[in-house]
Amino acid sequence: MPPQPTLRTDRLLLRPFRLDDAASVQQLAGAREVADTTLSIPHPYLDGMAETWIGTHADTWERQERVTFAITSEADGVVGAITLRLTLPHRRAELLFAQDSSLSAPPRIHLTTHLAAIYRARSSR
Repeated sequence: MPPQPTLRTDRLLLRPFRLDDAASVQQLAGAREVADTTLSIPHPYLDGMAETWIGTHADTWERQERVTFAITSEADGVVGAITLRLTLPHRRAELLFAQDSSLSAPPRIHLTTHLAAIYRARSSR
């Protein structure tokens, strides 16, 4: 299985989460506004939850179930997350996206290009 790809745009880097991102994840996921708009993020978001969540990513990538990226910028570090729930036999994916609500302009990601890169990485195994 190839490693999870890292995707770069002019403004952003989409990369696998690392355990040292846990504090940023807890801060972003712990916002009441985030919990109010999702079924899968609890509030309060307790200590250890971010590390547990990050710890699931390599296995779900390996099992070809989903791929999760940290959305990062040079200026702000981790500003969000994007997950694709993969259905490779049907060549489909469901997109889940969250970003830091304090950003003045939402990150623009050209998903078609990046989805194609993920699909190519998965298909080349």
